[in-house]
Amino acid sequence: MRALLWLGGGASLALAALQNRTIDDTNGDSVTGAKPVYYPPGPWQGPSCTGCAIQPDVGQVFEGTYSAMTYRTTMGVMNITMDFTGTAIYVYFVLANYQGPGVTTETEAAFTVDGVQHGSFSHVPTTVQELLYNQLVFRLTGLQNAPHTLVVATQADTDLYLVFDYAIYTFEDVGGTTPAGTTLPPPPTHSSAPPLPTSLPSSTQPQSTSSAVSVLLPSPLSSASSTPAAASVYIFSDLPPTPSPSHSPSPSPSLTPHPHPAAPVIAGSAVAGVVVLLALLFGFWLWRRRRTRQPQPPVLPYSIPAPPPPTSTMTEVTSTTDIDATRWRRIEALEARLQAVYPEPPPAYKSL
Repeated sequence: MRALLWLGGGASLALAALQNRTIDDTNGDSVTGAKPVYYPPGPWQGPSCTGCAIQPDVGQVFEGTYSAMTYRTTMGVMNITMDFTGTAIYVYFVLANYQGPGVTTETEAAFTVDGVQHGSFSHVPTTVQELLYNQLVFRLTGLQNAPHTLVVATQADTDLYLVFDYAIYTFEDVGGTTPAGTTLPPPPTHSSAPPLPTSLPSSTQPQSTSSAVSVLLPSPLSSASSTPAAASVYIFSDLPPTPSPSHSPSPSPSLTPHPHPAAPVIAGSAVAGVVVLLALLFGFWLWRRRRTRQPQPPVLPYSIPAPPPPTSTMTEVTSTTDIDATRWRRIEALEARLQAVYPEPPPAYKSL
C-alpha cells in the first residue's frame, strides 16, 4: 500500500512540471505571444529613439529591446499591463543614475496583481554616471496556477524615468506537456538577464508569510550582471490591499515582516499550561481518595416502631367501712353545731 502511494505521489509530481517563461517588453510572452499594453502609448520609446537623453546598451538588455519613458506630473496615470498564467512573477527594470544636468533619472512604480496592490519600488539615483541592468524591482510568489493580470503604474508629484526590460513568470504545467501548437524557445545565447536571485538585499527583501506553490528559478539568461551602487536606495513597501470589485484577491505573501512570538515564549506558555492541568488532576484525585477513605455511618434496615402500651389511671376504691366512718364524723360535727344554736331540743310537733 505504501509503495502504491509513493508511486502515485511520484507520478503526480512528474506530471506537474514547473516552467519559467519570459514576457519581453516588445516581443511579449515567449509561449503565448501576448504583449504588454502601455498607457498612454505615445511617450514610450525604444532603442530606435535617437533624440533620447538616455540610451541603454542594447547588448545588455533582454532580447535587445526595452521600453522607456520620462513621466511628467501633467501626464496623470502611466501604467503597463500584462497577463500571465502561473504561480510567481518577477519584473526587471533598467535603472539610471546621474546622466547630466536636467536629465530625469529617479524611478518609482507600484505593482498590482488581480486588482490588489502588493508593493512599490523606488530608486534614488547616485552621482555615479552609469546604468544598472537586469534589476529585480518586484516579485510575488505563492499564487494560484491560474490566469493573472499584472499592472505596473506610476502617478507622482515629481518627474520620473522608467525603463521596463522584461518579466519572468513560473508556470506549473500539470499535464507535463507544453500547450498544443506552441514550443518553448531555447535559452537565449546573447547577453541578457541574470538568473533570479534566491534572496534580495536586506533593505529590499520581501518577507513571504506563505508560499504553498513551489517556484522554479529561471536558468541563467546571461553571464553578465550589474551591481547597484552602494548609494542607491531600493524600497519594497507593503501597501494595504485595495481589491477591485471585479477581482477577488489572490493569496500572496506580505512584503513587510510581521512580528512573531519568540519560540521560548510559546514553549514556556505550553509548559505552564501542562503544569496547571496536571495540578488540577492531582487535586481531584486526592479529593476522591479522601472521600472514599472517610468512614460512613452504617445503614440500618427500615422498620416501623411498635406502638407504646396504653396508659390507664388507677383509682383507689376505699371500702364501705371507711365511707361510713367519714359520714358519721360529718353528722356528729353537724349535731354539735346545732346544739350550739339550739341548746334545748325543739318542741315536738303535735298532731291536731
